Amino acid sequence: MMQSSLGGTKKTRKIVSMPSGDTSEGKRIQSISYMIKNQLIKEAMYLPEPCFLQIADKLLSSRQKAFVPSLMQLLKHLQTKDAIDLLKKYAEALGAPFVRNYANLTLFSLREKGPYEKRVYQLLSSIENIDAIQLKEHISLSDRKELDHYSLSPEETSQLLLDAFSEVALRQTPKSIDFVLQTMEKSSEKMRVALAGLLIRATE
Repeated sequence: MMQSSLGGTKKTRKIVSMPSGDTSEGKRIQSISYMIKNQLIKEAMYLPEPCFLQIADKLLSSRQKAFVPSLMQLLKHLQTKDAIDLLKKYAEALGAPFVRNYANLTLFSLREKGPYEKRVYQLLSSIENIDAIQLKEHISLSDRKELDHYSLSPEETSQLLLDAFSEVALRQTPKSIDFVLQTMEKSSEKMRVALAGLLIRATE
């Protein structure tokens, strides 16, 4: 931005910088940007299905983790053959554990035949310390930098596992309820309260 002296004989250039993501203002802007993008993705579902699926495929292939849970819910809502085929494609995706696990979880939720139920139980059983889950039901992924696609951050792990526990509890079968109860027995008091809440909501 150019600034002039009163006589107009001297000019200087002032550099105005945008707030970085490390400042509270930068985080606010990032949060707003995330909400706008997420809303646009939801609106895209009202496009012709091939157009929406093309957008979903592009976002999932680019591994934009912040939008994965929302995309999975939209694909679950469609429940069409092409939507399910896209989920099955990403349920086998290599090098993208967040996308792959959410695709398997969504197919499990849809009760699709295949290895999806087994994979969800394996995912939950593989956690060595269940109390490591951060007890936040809605964890924002928009206010942090993307980590390596080949690994999961604690926030991603927590969100994925809480969603998986919810889906298992929603089954309301002897197997699923026993699994949650057994997990509660191995957990701390704080975690037992959280899992009990998931179980109560699932059985309401």
